Amino acid sequence: MSNARDLADLGKSAEAIDVDASAPADSLVIDASGNVNFGDDKKVQFGASNDLQIYHDGAHSYIADTGTGRLRLRGNDRVDIYSGDGTKQMAKFIDGGEVALYNNGSQKLATNSTGIDVTGTVTTDTARSADVVDNDGSFDLDAGTNFTCTPTGNITLTFTNIPDGQSGTIVLVNTGGHTISAASTTKVMGADMLTTITTAGTYVIGYISDGTNVRVYNSLAQQ
Repeated sequence: MSNARDLADLGKSAEAIDVDASAPADSLVIDASGNVNFGDDKKVQFGASNDLQIYHDGAHSYIADTGTGRLRLRGNDRVDIYSGDGTKQMAKFIDGGEVALYNNGSQKLATNSTGIDVTGTVTTDTARSADVVDNDGSFDLDAGTNFTCTPTGNITLTFTNIPDGQSGTIVLVNTGGHTISAASTTKVMGADMLTTITTAGTYVIGYISDGTNVRVYNSLAQQ
């Protein structure tokens, strides 16, 4: 068995291997099976400034990029991440294809050429998924996707910060039978829609934006 102090005896030149004689004897051990063993907190370091480090601290294992630049993992066909015992896949990254994430070995989310596929339920607490309360009829599409509006007087349906391709709903609670009109960039789909939602009641209005205008449609009365 060889220790750190014996490496100079492997026939390497002094320029190839520089062994610090003060290193603890158990810093590096080559066992009878040919395994190279490092003690806890003993690092394999690469780069002129020890930028890349691989080590175990007694509790956790690390691959640490401590220098400038990025840590890059490269796989010719794909990169897989598995559990410690190798029985459960945690993630996969396919060259030119999907990226998938797993929960307890079961795939739950995967990318594809048009977006993502989710297996199971999506739960979110972000502002863009919650209903934004806006009672004056002016809906900031940068603030959210779905809105609730309870006007206290006549309003004009107006949209601001209009992106391309955003869609959602507006729950209009017109308890007072207030007159509802539309701004020039709000395109109403259906001749009777404004008349319908001017009548007292609760309505679900759908919308979709094109970057300049917003089309509103399907004014469904809630029972």
